[in-house]
Amino acid sequence: MNGAPHPIYAKALQLIDRLDDEFLQLALLLGQIKAKDPDAFRDLITERGLGRRKAYYLLAIEKAFGDIAHTHRARLSRIGWTKLQVVAASVTPQNREKLLQLAEKHTAEDLKALTRGDQPIAGRKAVLLYFSPEQYKTFAKAIVKHGAIKSGDGFTKKEEAVIRAVRWK
Repeated sequence: MNGAPHPIYAKALQLIDRLDDEFLQLALLLGQIKAKDPDAFRDLITERGLGRRKAYYLLAIEKAFGDIAHTHRARLSRIGWTKLQVVAASVTPQNREKLLQLAEKHTAEDLKALTRGDQPIAGRKAVLLYFSPEQYKTFAKAIVKHGAIKSGDGFTKKEEAVIRAVRWK
């Protein structure tokens, strides 16, 4: 961005530090900045460490819920940006209310399953693993061999593939 930052840029910088409380306003400002000055948008998301992925999640929220953000601010804030970004890609005028109701009743992980057409798994457990680069290559190769599907930076169907790999003789 050349010269002094525009006031909406400065305001967006402030809101990044309060993302959980101010995500709706930040989403609106990010959309305005991206439309007016894509270079400033790129600068903004790297300057405070917001990150590209989170910035685009917020843009998706703005696109899906921006027209009701003012009148439904409290409801959307209670649901939170994490769950709203999960359902944002699936929102249509016809299903928006149903998806908001699901988001109010389910966790983000359950919402991911529901939007894929799967049933959430009750009582599921999460496992976080840290691998060296070489270990990760071995892990990735094994789970793909057992049915995981590479998807972006991650995998789908990885849980089932890990279990098949563990059971494999």
